[in-house]
Amino acid sequence: MNHNDAANYCASIDARLPLKKEFTQFREYMGARPETEKGYSHYYNKILPNLRRHSFWSSSVLSYNLNYAIEFDGTEGHIGSGPRAAEEAVRCVVSR
Repeated sequence: MNHNDAANYCASIDARLPLKKEFTQFREYMGARPETEKGYSHYYNKILPNLRRHSFWSSSVLSYNLNYAIEFDGTEGHIGSGPRAAEEAVRCVVSR
């Protein structure tokens, strides 16, 4: 689903899209080196299943191009950006 639909879906279940910071913390937990673009080398399906072969929207939008948002590559743990009109996967989070 596109970025707008993803944000609306999360809101409809009283959740939100993850922040870029949360994806960064997760990839480092999975073994990625801090402050690098390199992702993690081993994917552990038991920690957070069904990440492989998907990119996931974050709530973070690029400040210099509002048509692009930050996305997380679940297979390798890379963080990049993509057009908000693109179809990507969604993982919602609940703030407590």
